Amino acid sequence: MKRIIGLSVVCLLVSCSVSKQEKQLPVEHNWASPLSEETQAYINSAIQKYHLCLSNAAQRQKNNIKDSRDTTQLVVTECEPKLAPIRARLLAETMPEPVADRYLRRKRVQATRSILRQVMYMQSQNQLN
Repeated sequence: MKRIIGLSVVCLLVSCSVSKQEKQLPVEHNWASPLSEETQAYINSAIQKYHLCLSNAAQRQKNNIKDSRDTTQLVVTECEPKLAPIRARLLAETMPEPVADRYLRRKRVQATRSILRQVMYMQSQNQLN
């Protein structure tokens, strides 16, 4: 029994010392992007406009919420045209079409989840009042 406890303590001390060493190593993420800085700035700006559109559209639907999923779909569909320039810009930068579509799909899914949460919150607030 004493051997097991002694081995457990030794293993614990070794793992602690290893984890301390791992924390001390600098982690550098220098990912090279195939996009120019101008294009990255344009895409970031367009994504901000897309999120602003989503937020404003959700606020306009605040009092008309019957089903949160339908309302979310209306909001996302209303702001869908804001993503078209991003796709065009990505394809102009010689980004492969599947990669550009995957990026936009990811942004749509993230936005849809966020708006659904926001709409469900607004719906719960309406039910309380």
